[in-house]
Amino acid sequence: MGNTQSSRLTRIDWLAKGPLAPHVDAYKQYLTDRSYAETTFANCIRCVAHFAQWVRRAVLPSQLAVALATARQTRS
Repeated sequence: MGNTQSSRLTRIDWLAKGPLAPHVDAYKQYLTDRSYAETTFANCIRCVAHFAQWVRRAVLPSQLAVALATARQTRS
């Protein structure tokens, strides 16, 4: 059996230091403003942390920058 606590901390570390780090606070605020339940909030953050791990391995930083810029323009 693996150490699940260590695994969780690693995912959160990826979130804080990964390619999506500049957007984490805004996403947390988005969830907070909409009064998401604590467990839902935690699950959403874990999903984003997992995605950040995947992005770090699968996408070049320049590709990520283009994708984020495109997403911002689409929302405007």
